[in-house]
Amino acid sequence: MPVPPELAGQVLEVPAQLARLADLDGDANAAARKPIVQAVRLTVEALAAHAGKAASYDVNLVRDPEGKRQIVLMPADSTEAQVIEQVNKDKYALNSWSKFQGYCVEQLQAQSENELYPRKLKEWTLGTLAGVLSFPLISLLLGVFIGWVWRGFRPTKQ
Repeated sequence: MPVPPELAGQVLEVPAQLARLADLDGDANAAARKPIVQAVRLTVEALAAHAGKAASYDVNLVRDPEGKRQIVLMPADSTEAQVIEQVNKDKYALNSWSKFQGYCVEQLQAQSENELYPRKLKEWTLGTLAGVLSFPLISLLLGVFIGWVWRGFRPTKQ
């Protein structure tokens, strides 16, 4: 999914937000988790809307069969069985938020290079044009100088 530059900062913060969510366990931390869950959910919804797949998402905090906490982002209309199935898939999935963060950084670098390319092309074209056009001028000046020096050392006929 392409990441627009205006959402890149939010996407790059998601792994840290998910790590903070993992640290806030239990019912006592429900109030502290709420703004973090909201920020993650809004980021995912904004990415989905940008990709033309607008939907409402929920952040689910569940434990996998080994007892490790998992954070699963699923569409709001997902059933509990689908969430558990996704937890089992996520154990083996290659797409983690950290890898997505790396992808976002690569995308932003590519976008910035694409913005710089026309300017670099223009500079290269002007430099090449100046070099190509200056060669005849330098040759002409060099020829005039050699002719002038040659005329000065040649005996004059009277």
